[in-house]
Amino acid sequence: MLRQVIRISEYASHILAIVGGVFLLTLMGLVTYATMSRYLLNRAVHLMEELGALLLVGIAFCAFAYVFVHRFHIRVTLIVNRFPHRVRDWLEVSTSIIAILYLVVFFVYGIRFVARTAELGSYSVTAHLNLIPWMSLIPLGILVCIFVVVMITISKIHDIVSGAETEQEEKDVTEAKMF
Repeated sequence: MLRQVIRISEYASHILAIVGGVFLLTLMGLVTYATMSRYLLNRAVHLMEELGALLLVGIAFCAFAYVFVHRFHIRVTLIVNRFPHRVRDWLEVSTSIIAILYLVVFFVYGIRFVARTAELGSYSVTAHLNLIPWMSLIPLGILVCIFVVVMITISKIHDIVSGAETEQEEKDVTEAKMF
């Protein structure tokens, strides 16, 4: 059951990563078009700054969960790698719990931000784009990230308590000795 829920969280992170990838390709196309238009046609694209910033927000918040699932985030392990494997596992769990608490606070403020944007009926200045769909990506990305981090943390705790991590570590040590 736990593995199925983790798969669902990974699937959700992949969907958001695809959306972020589409935003990235769109941003690249818009920057290319704006550059060519400015230097070849002497005509600036006025909505480029606003749309570029909104796409960048979408890229960042859509990528959070995917980056965490695949451990593409920056990790400084210089000191942590000196600890025994069991201590490292519990440190990972404790930092994940801290991350969850931070993400929950960030999610609450993201919801408030979207609510305030809706209250004001905010539109971008130059392009007159409705900001609510773009700003909604902030709490959506954070919510999926919370779900992913919680599922991975529960799985990690389960593996530590059941001894699955210890068995895997012993296999890794045995294989390393063979070479």
